[in-house]
Amino acid sequence: VNDTQTAVIVIPGGGYGMKADHEKDPIALMFNKGGINAFTLDYNVHPCHKFAPLSDVQRAVRLARSLGYEKVAVCGFSAGGHLTCTSATLYNFDAYEKTDDIDKLSARPDAFLPCYPVVSMTEPYSHFGSRQNLLSSDNENEELAELFSNEKHINSDTPPCFIWHTANDNVVPVKNSFAL
Repeated sequence: VNDTQTAVIVIPGGGYGMKADHEKDPIALMFNKGGINAFTLDYNVHPCHKFAPLSDVQRAVRLARSLGYEKVAVCGFSAGGHLTCTSATLYNFDAYEKTDDIDKLSARPDAFLPCYPVVSMTEPYSHFGSRQNLLSSDNENEELAELFSNEKHINSDTPPCFIWHTANDNVVPVKNSFAL
């Protein structure tokens, strides 16, 4: 039986340079088969404005709420896990200019599920490719890197989280998950 009041937004990884196909539709279909409404997010990747991916996920959460979903979770992989964490920690950040009634709805996800996520954009945990693609010309801007380092923004309003990561991940260091 589908829970018609709950939705999961699936965010594939790809280092903010592309979107990994195996982390898109197959994951959403897995949720669907389990009776959970799920959608994939086709978000902006490099070259794009550094706030474009965050604006895409904020709008997606708000859009899901406007469609009647009372609980909205985000689930992402690798760099998509970073965007998942960013949506959960910077949900009040104005990543885009609000234009309609949908933008009056909350962008705060009710839960987030980062899967082997890039969490930080600061050393020693940062994933060079994700940082380079997201921050591009601002790559040396440490203030911006701090903003996109999600472990620095956890507080009592951060939604509940289920995180998983393998210790032998040789692409995204597991220390990212430990930092979160």
